[in-house]
Amino acid sequence: MQQQQQKQREYLLDNLPLEIILYEISPYLDYNSRVITNYMLPPQDRVGTPLAKDAALQLEICMSITRIRKLVEASTEAKGPRKRALGLLKLFRNVEPLYFVCQYNNGFREAFLERTRAFADASNPEYDNVSRYIRKTLSTLCQKTHINIVEKYPFIRKVNCSHANPAWSPIA
Repeated sequence: MQQQQQKQREYLLDNLPLEIILYEISPYLDYNSRVITNYMLPPQDRVGTPLAKDAALQLEICMSITRIRKLVEASTEAKGPRKRALGLLKLFRNVEPLYFVCQYNNGFREAFLERTRAFADASNPEYDNVSRYIRKTLSTLCQKTHINIVEKYPFIRKVNCSHANPAWSPIA
């Protein structure tokens, strides 16, 4: 009995021809209204909207950049060498999201690897006014990070992150 009810289930837009819904109504709806209208159609008549190529990668890159931007700003805006070194230490301890970005953005990868090389050198002038503990910890951390990125996270291919473009949409 319940199966018959489910098979005979009526959808809100069953009485309108599909062509009218798709070509006369849908183009005038905003994105959210189109999604809701699509769900009001029977499953076989629903229109799937494909994602743009690399949309998931672009979204992950944008999210990673957003997460790490605060740490970078904190380390660059810190006053005094000790606070700057502590900010860099915090940045390199929370660098995991950058690994993903390094695989898909070669310019960022090269800049980041160059920074890890610079801070891996214990004789870096940035370390002149910091404690030996911070110097040793940051130097070791940067060495490990550099090796980790080079060996475990090779560059795969270039993916443009369109987070700067407000018109960007993951929908093709």
